[in-house]
Amino acid sequence: MTNLAALTSMTTGIEVPTDLYNKVLLDRAVTSNGTYTATDKDTIELCLADIYMATANNVDYGEGSLNVKYDRAQLIRMAKEIYRKNGESVACIDGTSQW
Repeated sequence: MTNLAALTSMTTGIEVPTDLYNKVLLDRAVTSNGTYTATDKDTIELCLADIYMATANNVDYGEGSLNVKYDRAQLIRMAKEIYRKNGESVACIDGTSQW
């Protein structure tokens, strides 16, 4: 399994553009076609958190009878939990200072 395949397997139910997968993997210095191993788990989870945050910041859209809308608050909660678990600082969007 590649790193990209591992990441895409975790985003079931979320429509994610291929370019976003590639961006978050590049931002985290992960080779998309590299072989996924257990040591990559935390980094791939951080990529997932980045996708959750990007998705939460997208606008809802619809065309005809198709409407795509995500629970932004839940996506942000899940992303923050992954960031905290991996020791990354979490941006405060609730008005509290992180210092």
